[in-house]
Amino acid sequence: PVTILGASQKGREIAFKKSDPEGKNRYTWAVRHDTRTSDICKEIEHRVSVENQGNGVSLQRLNEILKDVSLKHNGQNWQYRDWTPHINCRSGLVRKF
Repeated sequence: PVTILGASQKGREIAFKKSDPEGKNRYTWAVRHDTRTSDICKEIEHRVSVENQGNGVSLQRLNEILKDVSLKHNGQNWQYRDWTPHINCRSGLVRKF
């Protein structure tokens, strides 16, 4: 099953790939910081920031980070879906300028 957020993020991924077929652009995980922010999204944001000194990462690398952190927190039985690191996620894929 695909979530609404997952479908929206997949649409962004497709549009980003279409506008940048060489894969030169960099991306990050936009996190809403409030009392409901998950540890998963905080860790994703931190790892992306540390990995490339805050300059974002490739789409492929960002999805790898999401999957890695998602499985770490949700357990290996968690069925990861692209761009949906956890239930009720409010964060999202954005291009880094």
